Amino acid sequence: MNPFLRWDTGLLKGPDGASYLGDAVTPHAVTGSDLGTNFFRIDGPDIGGVGVDTIQTNLFTVRGRVATNAGVAPTQVTYTRSTTSGGFIDAFATSQPDQAIQVSGTGISTTKLKADPTGKYFGRVAFTGASPPTSVEVTNISDRPPTTVNVTLTDQVLVTKAAYNSDTGQLTVNATSSDTATPPTLTAQGFGNLTSGVATFETRVPSWETWDTTHLPAPRLVAERDGAVVGWVAVSRVSRRPAYSGVVEHSVYVDDRARRSGVGRALLDALAAEAPRHGIWTIQTSIIDANEPSLRLHEAAGYRVVGRRERIAQLDGAWRDTLLLELRLPDGGE
Repeated sequence: MNPFLRWDTGLLKGPDGASYLGDAVTPHAVTGSDLGTNFFRIDGPDIGGVGVDTIQTNLFTVRGRVATNAGVAPTQVTYTRSTTSGGFIDAFATSQPDQAIQVSGTGISTTKLKADPTGKYFGRVAFTGASPPTSVEVTNISDRPPTTVNVTLTDQVLVTKAAYNSDTGQLTVNATSSDTATPPTLTAQGFGNLTSGVATFETRVPSWETWDTTHLPAPRLVAERDGAVVGWVAVSRVSRRPAYSGVVEHSVYVDDRARRSGVGRALLDALAAEAPRHGIWTIQTSIIDANEPSLRLHEAAGYRVVGRRERIAQLDGAWRDTLLLELRLPDGGE
């Protein structure tokens, strides 16, 4: 408290719950002098009247509210952009009411957040450049010293639907990112990636018997990494007619942790090399037209689009087109 004087009986609790040095209208003995005197005295001839050479008092009226650091707690700091030339940062934070909260960072203007009476703060600041800042600082400049929190900047993900069908064992997720300029890959943790913001996941693992009877005995290929299975591919008949005995449809799976690392392409290439040994001359697959990553993967592996089936698949209550792709193998009619 030095060098501030305060009542010698301790701090005074005000009606607002804050602590005060004293009552501004009531004289009171004090403490806190850096000289240890805690009184005021004047010496001089007759200073206090005839024959009174000293006047002194230890009663003072003091006022002052004890300052406390309110801190700041950022609750959400995200960016939004629709072009690669810039966008906006939205910052939300909480603290005590009547604080001065600001957001700052590289490439943005320091901006004071607006406040409501309950201690909630919000602000929007523009940024320019091909990429948003990696982080910003949210600071309560009312604190002494100021309280600063560094926050990693992320996009905002809006989930518009997460529905589970107990009859089919399917989980459907719809979500979008606030970064529409370069949309990131969205992932439903524990299930997999969303394609174009939409995904349907099978939550029930089929029994081995069911899986085994719906796929041909060979070829069945597995991808391993460091001794762990990270993907597999198998095939099933498209028809029981002998004329189509060499035409199959593949099923391919890649673990989330191994995606975008070449595992999917390696499985497709290995399947294409192994399939002719089992009398297979055509491998086909049907892909929803919105699944661009899967389309690019198959086209890079040599598959070609041979047809479109309009409004054939229903996903999340909406009709979708599917594209039929095929890969002709040696002795497959070409």
